[in-house]
Amino acid sequence: MNNKINDSQLIKRLLSDAKRITNVDLQLILEKAEKISSMFNSGPLNNVYKYGQLLIALIKDYYSGNYRQISWVSVAISVAALLYILDPIDIFPDFLPIIGQIDDLAVVGLAVRFIKEELDRYEMWCNRNIDVIDV
Repeated sequence: MNNKINDSQLIKRLLSDAKRITNVDLQLILEKAEKISSMFNSGPLNNVYKYGQLLIALIKDYYSGNYRQISWVSVAISVAALLYILDPIDIFPDFLPIIGQIDDLAVVGLAVRFIKEELDRYEMWCNRNIDVIDV
């Protein structure tokens, strides 16, 4: 039951934060992309490494105008999730070993679940365009 309460709190916070996302927040994610990416390399967030990298790439491509086949709501949810993991004082503060990253993992997981269909389409777009980008 306690997990359900925490999930409910995380969902409410994620959706509430997503409603307030602006282009300034997108810019912040782009500026902190390297730090965010490194956060997915260790601890519990390593379990969602692929999705973390996809969310960062999605935001970069959306911001640059390279990819716009996604709703603003999905972009905002992605940004809100990444801003959440940047915040050291969230539901479980990050200075608490392991548990401090569990809520970060849950928020990223919820964000991915909310936008899974659009994220999958973006990943397919990336795979189709990788040859064009690399050449």
